[in-house]
Amino acid sequence: MRLDSAFPAAAWTSALLLSLLLSPVAVAYVGGRPAGLDHSVMGQRFVACDREQSFLMPPDVREWLAPRHLAWFVIEAVAELDLEALSAAYRVDGRCRPPYDPAMMVALLLYAYARGIRSSRVIERACEEDVAFRVLPAQQRPDHATLARFVERHQDAIAGLLARCWRSARAAGSRRSA
Repeated sequence: MRLDSAFPAAAWTSALLLSLLLSPVAVAYVGGRPAGLDHSVMGQRFVACDREQSFLMPPDVREWLAPRHLAWFVIEAVAELDLEALSAAYRVDGRCRPPYDPAMMVALLLYAYARGIRSSRVIERACEEDVAFRVLPAQQRPDHATLARFVERHQDAIAGLLARCWRSARAAGSRRSA
């Protein structure tokens, strides 16, 4: 019998927490410091962990990823594409909420597809949790419905863009290996 089928996930979590709390190794905390440990013998040095500081990450998103990260390649590749057909599909009279920049949306989708992610809900979640997915839309978080509507509205153009990106990536790879 598999244990994971016998208990739901919430029961496993509760059982794990309970076993940790009741284990003989568990340390009782008193006043924010572990009770029963003598700190007078040797001072502890830890890297500070202040979650109340203004920025946990550098304020410039260009510092969040390594220079040769796939996200930067995707951004550069999309910058070279002609996205006029995508931009022309939107209103210019300013009457509705402004849409997200098509270049940003295409870059976000191309990066997600390159990572094997096709679900708009997973992409939306990644825009909150994954650093590269936060860099691509510049900290914007398009919701899953917006992503799905964009793909539905521009699916033919996106298919053509994917083919062009694939060819340019193959050409860049062949030039790099030569």
